[in-house]
Amino acid sequence: MKNKLRTRFFYGPFTIVYDTILTTIGYKKALKKFLQFLDLPKNDIKILEAGCGTGTLVIPLAELYPSSKIIAFDYSKKMIKKARTEANKKQIKNIQFFQGNIESISPLTDKYTEYNLKQNSFDYIFTSGVLEHVNIEKSLAQVFNLLKKDGYLIQYWC
Repeated sequence: MKNKLRTRFFYGPFTIVYDTILTTIGYKKALKKFLQFLDLPKNDIKILEAGCGTGTLVIPLAELYPSSKIIAFDYSKKMIKKARTEANKKQIKNIQFFQGNIESISPLTDKYTEYNLKQNSFDYIFTSGVLEHVNIEKSLAQVFNLLKKDGYLIQYWC
């Protein structure tokens, strides 16, 4: 519970300066290079980003792979709102955002059925800055349940 409270009270207000800091330190530019280096398949891939924040990774990912289907969620409603706004500004249509908790992101949970989360359905799952705030065993069990047997979990660091 302590981590959830810290996350709620830190990341909500921090949303205002989050993108500015990441741009200033060069993180966004480095992240775009990282995505180009990955060289994922161009067609028909399904991607989940667990802890998308303001869209720092998921928006350039959607631009690089416009035919992919991407679902992104974050615990913070303010972060999701900012990510959705940024994607709309860039007219990105292949991302579906929602507010969610990585510890309970199960396809069996009624709360998430509208997002079409199914077992073994994602080719790639990205996460950053999330696992240190949650019960890691519980969270990874949820994530691996959604990942295809030949899929990849990509943990990147800010």
